[in-house]
Amino acid sequence: MSAYAIGFFDIADSSWRNAYREGTMKIVARHGGRFLVRPDCPWEVLEGNPPRSTGIVMIEFPSMENARAWYNDPDYRSLIKLRRSSSTLDLILVESL
Repeated sequence: MSAYAIGFFDIADSSWRNAYREGTMKIVARHGGRFLVRPDCPWEVLEGNPPRSTGIVMIEFPSMENARAWYNDPDYRSLIKLRRSSSTLDLILVESL
């Protein structure tokens, strides 16, 4: 079953994003993933309270195992450190029906 990594960003300074995006796209593809939503895609709240997020990301993977392999990929470690330098991310992984 497909799995989705869904993240809510709070980006204080976006100077890291180009390097992060380039590296992340390669690693996501390596694990069979594809981006459905990027942090610069427009979004709106239809109901409830708005999150503190400045951007949302959604990545589709063929399985939960592929998604976990992406997140735990040793090449992704340095990109996580780069992202954490000027942003916070709440990230969840959910399996489809």
